[in-house]
Amino acid sequence: MWTVHVFILSGKSRELERMRGKIIKYASIFLLCLISFGGFCQNSKNYLKELDQELNKRQEYVKIREQRINALKEVLAQTHDHKSRRPLLHQLYKAYAPFQIDSAYHYAKISEKIATKIGDPDLIIDDRFQLVQAYTLMGAYTLAFDALREIRPLIRNKGQLSAYYLLQKNLYGNLADYQYPNAVRNEYLVIKNRYLDSLVRSETHIHPLQKAEQLMVEKRYLNVVHTLLPYLDSLSLNNREYAFFSYTIAKAYQRLDNREMQIKYLALSAIADIRSAIKENVALRELALRLYMDGDIRKAYSYIQIALDDAVYSQAKLRTFEVWEILPLIGDAYQEAQRIRERNLLFFSIIATGLVAFLLVAVIMVRKQTGRLRYANKVIKDNNGRLKELNNELGQNKRHIEEVNNLLLAANQLQGEQIAHYLGLCSAYIAKIDNYRASLYRKAKSAPRDTLVDALKSKEIVDRELKQFYQNFDRAFLELYPDFVEALNALLKPEERITPKKDELLNTELRIFALIRIGISESAQIADFLRYSPNTIYNYRAKVKGKALASRKDFEAEVMKIGTID
Repeated sequence: MWTVHVFILSGKSRELERMRGKIIKYASIFLLCLISFGGFCQNSKNYLKELDQELNKRQEYVKIREQRINALKEVLAQTHDHKSRRPLLHQLYKAYAPFQIDSAYHYAKISEKIATKIGDPDLIIDDRFQLVQAYTLMGAYTLAFDALREIRPLIRNKGQLSAYYLLQKNLYGNLADYQYPNAVRNEYLVIKNRYLDSLVRSETHIHPLQKAEQLMVEKRYLNVVHTLLPYLDSLSLNNREYAFFSYTIAKAYQRLDNREMQIKYLALSAIADIRSAIKENVALRELALRLYMDGDIRKAYSYIQIALDDAVYSQAKLRTFEVWEILPLIGDAYQEAQRIRERNLLFFSIIATGLVAFLLVAVIMVRKQTGRLRYANKVIKDNNGRLKELNNELGQNKRHIEEVNNLLLAANQLQGEQIAHYLGLCSAYIAKIDNYRASLYRKAKSAPRDTLVDALKSKEIVDRELKQFYQNFDRAFLELYPDFVEALNALLKPEERITPKKDELLNTELRIFALIRIGISESAQIADFLRYSPNTIYNYRAKVKGKALASRKDFEAEVMKIGTID
């Protein structure tokens, strides 16, 4: 078990440490700047990404720990000598303590019974210390205090005394972490810090984490970082101590209001916990709280759910309490974010439905307009036949023929205007659909529904509508100018004539000159209709003009005469 708690130094010791802190204050700030902008410049998002990858593999690490535990159990089952069984029981306790505390307690209890049978006082004390640690993790604080009271008179050496102080420190630290009134909590912290002070005095070499605790109490957070970083650099991410050191550094950066570095070291601590298959952990919960405060609700909710699963699995009472303390905050925020997403989705769905309805109405209007154009074309054909009959039968005079021809020219002009209107309307609808698709994609891309995002990213509907648009145009145009392809080819050299493919009415070259025929002669306008660049349209026009039988200069003027009556 591991936690970082604050404590109080004795008067003289505190004054000496403050004086030394003033001396190194500015040097520490300078060194921290070098560290922050040099070796640790990697963005915290990269560490969160690495953490997510490790979380996806956490079951693999659990299987590795379970395999190691099962191997120890097999050896234990084959070992019957008490002295040989006891080290195996200690290994099983250490394997289970941060993983599943009930099982750890089971093996600690067996080991304590064996030590009692052996009758060695030192072995008995060591195993009872192990039981106290298990009681503390389980939240059985009364049993832990009772056991420590029984052990205290039996302590025989300095090492046992240090272990006693450490267990008392951790026990009171755990009690302080519960939501007692501040006055009670502070009393527990005072007692906890006294035991820490006794622990430091009882040891020849102070452990780096204990030194860091002293510095945290003195608010010398830069010194915490400088004290622990050299040790951290010497450890592997697969080493559980890496998690302890990283977490303590993260707490120091939290007090320094350095969010990026806090997230980095919390992520590294969580990664170390995952690789060691540690279920009794702290960093992931702290990271979830940090991200919640930063507004990253989705990731905070994901992390706190995993932290809850780990706490319940490990059966560590304090860890479960700590998770449940903040879970409602993050859970409520997550549910509210989900409701907002659903409302937005409903809003945009309504807009989409409205646009589809508008498009359907527009299609109906276009079809009606096409019907009118067909009818006008039929009327023109009937009138043309009648004019021919009158010419053959009655031999009308020239003036009458000119009047009829003017009427036909006006009708042709009307046809061209209607087709241009139809094309502009369809093109505008397609552009609106595409703009709508892009807008929906931008606003919905943060939603967790990947299938919706993928569908909205697709341009399939635009491509399909463009294809239908060109087919409708080809059909409508050839109904007005049924001989257009033959008439255009008649203006070209025989070997250069244009023939559409089997499944085409018009190809791109023919469509360009069809648009010119109905009065759309600017390359930019043609490019908008056909979804090409103006430069491409210009090249197509130049290429076809180069195939003309007559003058290139007069070619488009001749195209404009196609379908007119001489």
